[in-house]
Amino acid sequence: MYQQFDSPTGVRFLALIKEGKSFRESVRVTGIGKETGYRWLRDEYLRFRRKGLDHGAAQTELGFISRNAEKWNELFLNGTGRHHFQVDPAVEETFWSSYSTGMSVLAVAASAGVKHTTGYRWVYRRFITLRSRLPLAEVVKALRLSPGTSVRWEIQRKEELKAEKARLQKAERDAIGTARIVAERVAAPWSPAQKRRALRETRYWDLVSAGSSNAEACRMLGMSRRAGTKLRNQRAEQSHMRVPAQGSGRYLSLLERIQIADLLRLDCSLRRIGRELGRCPSTIKRELDRHRDGHGQYSPHAADHSASQQRRRPRDRKLKRNRRLRAIVQRKLNRHWSPEQICGWLALQFPFEPGLQLSPETIYRALLFNDDGGLDKKYCPGCAPDGKSADTAGGPVPVTAQWSGT
Repeated sequence: MYQQFDSPTGVRFLALIKEGKSFRESVRVTGIGKETGYRWLRDEYLRFRRKGLDHGAAQTELGFISRNAEKWNELFLNGTGRHHFQVDPAVEETFWSSYSTGMSVLAVAASAGVKHTTGYRWVYRRFITLRSRLPLAEVVKALRLSPGTSVRWEIQRKEELKAEKARLQKAERDAIGTARIVAERVAAPWSPAQKRRALRETRYWDLVSAGSSNAEACRMLGMSRRAGTKLRNQRAEQSHMRVPAQGSGRYLSLLERIQIADLLRLDCSLRRIGRELGRCPSTIKRELDRHRDGHGQYSPHAADHSASQQRRRPRDRKLKRNRRLRAIVQRKLNRHWSPEQICGWLALQFPFEPGLQLSPETIYRALLFNDDGGLDKKYCPGCAPDGKSADTAGGPVPVTAQWSGT
């Protein structure tokens, strides 16, 4: 028995197609065959046509343009929707016309030229249809069923419903259980070029950590000195912005976001998603509230990029925003004051102006990033993150010398 297009795996496959994934990638991610994928696309296309959409609108709603679309359109226009082994619809209409006159199933089947098993199958199918919206007593009266037949069919109907419910629950459990595997497949793997660059960068920093200079490390790895300098600058700019790559800590990872999107396609609740990811439901709710678009759609890659940009806190540094403060700090640095001395002097000189106070780490960072808003360390070559300057290297500077003058 093959899976239908409305099964959890089918829903996942069609959602990936709708999101713009290629057919080959969607088949690979969901773990199905190409024939199954095309069959599901055809069934979904026919469902859209039955809802009243035209040929172009059905393809747009499907999110997939196929060379088989013309065949699907002909199937919808010329097909009857019935299996080729099924009896002609006119024969079935004759059967029901005769049955409504009060004849028995056996007599009506014989007059219609079909087997009595076919007649009973038609009556049972109508029994199931009517029973879905009418009480049992009314259905029994409408179809003229005997007490024994009605009881037997009612038991059979309940067993079929129970089996169908169990099948759907199992399919849902299997689909949710494979959500992490699907997320790992969806997460774009590195290309060979990206892997080579990452390996070269790792080796570069291993050589630098071992004591090699930038020129030596670049020469041994066969790369230009400019590339090595670029790596050093990137690390200096991003070292204080990095966040954990995995989602086991404070932040959600891309893999977890892809898993959230996949579980949302399966109509899982926020509590179920949180339980599968080991996260609080409130965390999932905040993630969706922050990163859903205007149409309520959640894109994991866009959400991960947006969250990464938000964690970077892209705001101007304090010394860049406050030019007066920057001028004061630069003047003190030119007089060989240490960052600690400058911060202490600012706290005493401007106790009620928070905008003119800062921490020593802010000054060190501004010395490290000598860009617009940074500080010039031409006159303070001895400044280092340990808090020592050229004046304090040989001993402490007297307090009167530290905090006097401007």
